[in-house]
Amino acid sequence: MALGVWCHTAARADDAADFTREANYDGVVISPSGKYLAVVYRSEGEEFLSVIERVGQKHLSKLGFGERMGIVDVVWANDDRLLVWPSQRFWFLDFEVPTGEIIGVNANGRSKELLFGWRAGESPGAGGSRVRRAERTFGWASLIDVLPEDPDEVLIEVHGFSERGRSSQAVYLNVHNGRQRELTSSPVTEGTFVASSTGGVELSHGRNADDDFVLFHRAGGRGRFEPVVRPAPAGRLLPFAAADDARYFVLDDEDGPTDGVSLWNPTTNEKQALFRHPRVDVRTSLAGWSGRAPFAFGFVDHYPDYFYPDPEHPLAAMHLRVRASFPDDDVIFTSVTRANDLAVALVHGDRNPGTFFLVDVKAGTVGRIQDRRPWLTRERLAKMEPVALTMRDGTAVSGYLTTPNGAAGPGPLVVVVHGGPHQAQDAWGFDEGVQFLAAAGYAVLQVNFRGSAGFGREFEAAGYGEWGGAMQDDVTDATRWAIAEGVADPKRICIYGASYGAYSALTGAFREPELYRCAVGYAGVYDLPLMFREGDLPRTWLGASYLAKTLGTDRAQLESRSPVYNAERIQADVMLVAGEQDERAPIEQSERMRDALKAAGKDVEWIVEKGEGHGFLNPDNRAELYRRLLAFLERSIGR
Repeated sequence: MALGVWCHTAARADDAADFTREANYDGVVISPSGKYLAVVYRSEGEEFLSVIERVGQKHLSKLGFGERMGIVDVVWANDDRLLVWPSQRFWFLDFEVPTGEIIGVNANGRSKELLFGWRAGESPGAGGSRVRRAERTFGWASLIDVLPEDPDEVLIEVHGFSERGRSSQAVYLNVHNGRQRELTSSPVTEGTFVASSTGGVELSHGRNADDDFVLFHRAGGRGRFEPVVRPAPAGRLLPFAAADDARYFVLDDEDGPTDGVSLWNPTTNEKQALFRHPRVDVRTSLAGWSGRAPFAFGFVDHYPDYFYPDPEHPLAAMHLRVRASFPDDDVIFTSVTRANDLAVALVHGDRNPGTFFLVDVKAGTVGRIQDRRPWLTRERLAKMEPVALTMRDGTAVSGYLTTPNGAAGPGPLVVVVHGGPHQAQDAWGFDEGVQFLAAAGYAVLQVNFRGSAGFGREFEAAGYGEWGGAMQDDVTDATRWAIAEGVADPKRICIYGASYGAYSALTGAFREPELYRCAVGYAGVYDLPLMFREGDLPRTWLGASYLAKTLGTDRAQLESRSPVYNAERIQADVMLVAGEQDERAPIEQSERMRDALKAAGKDVEWIVEKGEGHGFLNPDNRAELYRRLLAFLERSIGR
């Protein structure tokens, strides 16, 4: 009998910065006419926006927003005007946060104006004078529609800065001077709008006080919103894009276990089913410049895949051709011209952090623009293989196994539990943390336990009230599967996660003390009753309702499933990581876990960053965390 040998060239701690280093290029956006490319890139720690003529590659402008400013998103409002959503690193933080503001600038770099936000209204005007142009708004904005028929305005969704929640507004914003025209208000707190084919608003949806989905319609985009009553007793229609003058594309789980795609007419309340996968939800869509009438809908059945309503559509046909050229990767058309003749594609995958290509739809050609992280070559990265698992009660779940290159036979395993846990899932693609662990010699197992998103409403709802219960059993069963399959050495297994994943890691350590040799909790919650009193969730009515629905309110059960109250049962080595600015999982959660472990006579590796929040976003801080994590794993389960 041949014995497998776990042998490969392992990454060193010094390699951590390669995995956390920010991408050279964050985005490439083609203008509606196809004349320009707007490129977002980093240089010497700063983020810049450069506009280049597509033909001839002439650089028209280079804009920087300051050492502590970044760029969240870039949209062409018309052929020559860009809208930029900025982020800012405040003095007490080590990372940038979106400001909710909108900056307008011409392709040539001129007429730069702060159009929307809490600092709008005093942006520098011509000649450096301070001219009141836009109105100051204490809130944040997202784009609803670019209004392709109107070069001077876009339609935005405005939410006020309030933890108590308030009605959102649909507002026309002048892209030159920031003047606003309110169109309507949402009938539900923090509601979302969907643009009609003519740039108006007929639909709004959101969640009510019981955290239930609600949908409203106003006929012809005028008058009051009225609740939409559907004949189906369960499920919901979630509209997301206009299909034509009468119908909308909707995510639909009324007639099946998963989110499919249907066409729905809100006036007649009739729908036409287009596509439904029996096991997984449709999660994304691809559309042209206007965002209307998507040509593709994405889902992840182990690997990314797509449904095309009209496979003969020029963008759909070209998307299929480009995918065939890159069989080991996924392809996303990130921006498209008005005429649908040119597109920018992002090609990415488990061993590809991403490469931008220019796609000529008419000529059928593809040309490379730039690699996002060229130093992370395919040869350095490991394959992420799907796994299908059956749990102890017969429930089918899926996950991913990433094995170090060249490894064979049982070796050290890190079980990485995703956060959320609801409305989140592990999906195939490049993952910095997973790839760092694999490069260091560790197999990585990820599991979409019940309660994860992407597998239908019943699968997600099966996790409600099961924190520390059936959800944790799924992680345990997946770990035992890895042992039975000869992937993991049973004496060299660590469990690691962030946010909910941190809770699961420490819960696994006390529920299965013989299974895990170490546990790492990163930005975690460890005291479930405390979640109802501390953090940003209980400060909002939606957050409080979410906690009651997903955790339950039986305090005795919550304590029995909280690692803080079970520290004496933990035998594994423990590392706890926290950011002092964390609002979602306040540092008090980690401090209570640390103190409970110390009271039980156990040592704790303790890492705290003053300027970080819910997860370390600063690349240098994250690299140092990976170095210390690697040293901790080596001591606990070897390499």
